[in-house]
Amino acid sequence: MPELPARNAAEHIDEAELLRRFEEKKRLFEKAGGRVEAKEIFRGVFRDQAKELAPSSPPSPSLAASPATSAGSRALPGNDQALNDLIGIALARGILPAVRKAEAETPYLIDALHDELADHYYEKLVAAGKLRPQ
Repeated sequence: MPELPARNAAEHIDEAELLRRFEEKKRLFEKAGGRVEAKEIFRGVFRDQAKELAPSSPPSPSLAASPATSAGSRALPGNDQALNDLIGIALARGILPAVRKAEAETPYLIDALHDELADHYYEKLVAAGKLRPQ
C-alpha cells in the first residue's frame, strides 16, 4: 500500500491522533456494554477526523438527490473509476484535494471515499501491528 507523504500534515490524517480517538471510542463502547466491530469503530473515527480536515458543504440545489442518485453512489455512472481517482489523489496529495474534487464533480462520492480510505488505513494499521482486529 502506498505510504502517505508528509508534505502537508494539515491535509493528511494524523495516525497517532486517529489511534488515540479509536482507543477512546472503543473504551466508551466497552464501558457501555456495547459490542461493535473494531473496523466499524475505526470507520466512524476516521470519518470524523476526515471531516475535520475537509468539512464538506451540503450539495447545491442543482445537485440535490434525484431518484437516480438517492440510492447512493452506486447509481452514478463510472463511479468506480471516479472513486479510484479520488483515492489516488487522497493518498498522493491529501484528503482535502480529493474531497474538493469530489464536491466539485459528484458530492455523493465523498462517503464512499471516506469508507475506502478508512478501510485502507485500518488494513495498514493492522498490518503494522498497531491495531488488533476483533
